[in-house]
Amino acid sequence: MSTTDNDKPSKDFYELCYDQYKIELEEAEKLYQKISVLLILIPVIGGISVSLGRCDLILRISETVVFLYYFSFFMAWCSLSVSTAYSILCVIPRTYKRINDMEGWQDWRKRYQKYIDESGKNETVDDALVREICPKLADAQTKNVPINEKRRKYFQKAVFGASLSIIPIAFQAIFFCLLKIQEIIHV
Repeated sequence: MSTTDNDKPSKDFYELCYDQYKIELEEAEKLYQKISVLLILIPVIGGISVSLGRCDLILRISETVVFLYYFSFFMAWCSLSVSTAYSILCVIPRTYKRINDMEGWQDWRKRYQKYIDESGKNETVDDALVREICPKLADAQTKNVPINEKRRKYFQKAVFGASLSIIPIAFQAIFFCLLKIQEIIHV
């Protein structure tokens, strides 16, 4: 930490702390925007799988193509379920550490200015504010980083699950076409 002889944080350190604090809060907001796209994509992918789904073939599951057709359907839905679960874990509200609101800081500035005036201390309110707010910003940022990191991991796993579900759905479509060619499915 860059300090002067009075052991107060520098303006540069304050700006660094504030920038990092803002980054973590903005990252939380961006994750909500990203997950909303995924929460639209999951039902679309599921809808495709359901539109390919057939219940009337269950009695013929011993046939290889029918078995593979249902197996693909099952794997797609397992993958979509995992993706949905991670999406939910990502969007569950978290409590982020925040610094005081502006009204609270304005009140603090007034009280501290009064203290400086009464005590005759050789310090500006802005210097005191930087000294007061830097540890709070650093503490908030330190507590917010792990929250966002966990949410990012949930998001990545949700995207992976949704992406992975496309593979069995493609196989399901191929087997659907094979069943149609063999005239086992009549549409």
